[in-house]
Amino acid sequence: MAIDCFLVGMNRAAVPAGDRSPISRRTAQACGRHYGAYKSQRAAANVARVEALQFEVVTFDVEDAQHAGEIRAYLTAAGTPIGPYDALIAGQARARQLVLVTHNVREFERVPRLQVEDWLVEPNEG
Repeated sequence: MAIDCFLVGMNRAAVPAGDRSPISRRTAQACGRHYGAYKSQRAAANVARVEALQFEVVTFDVEDAQHAGEIRAYLTAAGTPIGPYDALIAGQARARQLVLVTHNVREFERVPRLQVEDWLVEPNEG
């Protein structure tokens, strides 16, 4: 299973044909999608697009929080802090051994033991 971190404009055609496993997202990501849709110039259309995605929302638990806290503390101590929401996303993905799918690879590749993929970039480009 993969957990996605894309914004409203994610192109499902970009998903590799060989891996159509279920894609889930965190509650914080669902909030971010709705926030982006509501603040956009085409709010009604973008809210409809977000709601049509019908991704499974994965509940955040204590193990996810432990990983998120460890990640944030580690990166802060290393002088390369990560934002609080990104720490939550990375923590959950790592705790559950999920692939984090994002176009913001640079932010998440610093997280130890986190598998990150960018499905908007061809494998030989990345």
